[in-house]
Amino acid sequence: MPNSFFNKPELEKHFPLVKDVWTCPITGLKVPKDPAANLQWRAKILELADEDEEFREDLYTACSQSVLFFVNAFVFTLLVFEVDTEGPVKQAEHKHIPMVTWDVQDTHILRIEECIIKGLSLLSDKSRNMGATWNHLVELTHRFLFADAESHLILSRKEDTVDILDGQPKQYPYGPLADPGTLFGKIDYILAHLPEWMVPRCNRKKMHLVNLDNKTRIDGESANATAGSSDRRTSIFMDEMAKMEHAEDLLTAILPTVEHGKLVCFSSARGMKNTFAKTYWNAKRGLNEFVPLFIPYNVLPGRDRAWWKRTTANFPGWKALQEYPSTQEEAFLTAGECLFDVYKL
Repeated sequence: MPNSFFNKPELEKHFPLVKDVWTCPITGLKVPKDPAANLQWRAKILELADEDEEFREDLYTACSQSVLFFVNAFVFTLLVFEVDTEGPVKQAEHKHIPMVTWDVQDTHILRIEECIIKGLSLLSDKSRNMGATWNHLVELTHRFLFADAESHLILSRKEDTVDILDGQPKQYPYGPLADPGTLFGKIDYILAHLPEWMVPRCNRKKMHLVNLDNKTRIDGESANATAGSSDRRTSIFMDEMAKMEHAEDLLTAILPTVEHGKLVCFSSARGMKNTFAKTYWNAKRGLNEFVPLFIPYNVLPGRDRAWWKRTTANFPGWKALQEYPSTQEEAFLTAGECLFDVYKL
């Protein structure tokens, strides 16, 4: 649906009134953050949207204006594991859940959006189970839906972590989709759970997704030494950069192809002897133009020191700090190193 609305939508007439909720800073609309209440609220606004075309168009406009409203009002996420505040990670009781963002996710998503809009390059170093991949892909999906004529590339170390899709799916995104464990599979999953009136005409094949209405596209490649070096891109997303064998060659090859430096990278740190670590710490020193962002384990509710001790009880000491760091120095530890070795850098 083309977006012809440029002012803040007026939804007060029908919009469900709720208390103790988050207020979108862009649209002023209120969204409950409790998952059960959020799900009920979503059902209500979808029912109203089916009955009222003007209300539906205003919802569409609100989503186009605010990625945070879009995700908290319409995006679902697939939760295979969940972090128990009373113990370690466990199998999720409910797998298909509304994506209700934490404050740290709001900050991360908005920082990604800011970097793409302003032409900055972002390096995110994160703890495990923080939803960082979903944050990146939500922002890309939002731009796929609502931004005109953009071209985005997503890279990961192996092809089968980018996309596993056989043939060209029929009735996309409501037919057979890619494995949601892949990057494209997560985008497929997000689109498949949106209302039909929000989904554009799409052309989807392996490693490619094109919005036929606004001409925005998302492509994927494995992280070989020359990946992404041939085309100009609005942004390039490098997933788990520390695991990429050819990361240094990749940076050299792709930086000239990104308009105004919109390179978005994230990873769990894997010691100091890789390109991600070198680039991150050079950014901290002001020696390059990347924007460094660290996401510690303890910014989520319930993740205190007692939780950390239970969760990492069976980890080697350095591995516990690397996987669930509270500081960026802890994140870059490896076997045989001590914090002093990292602090020296």
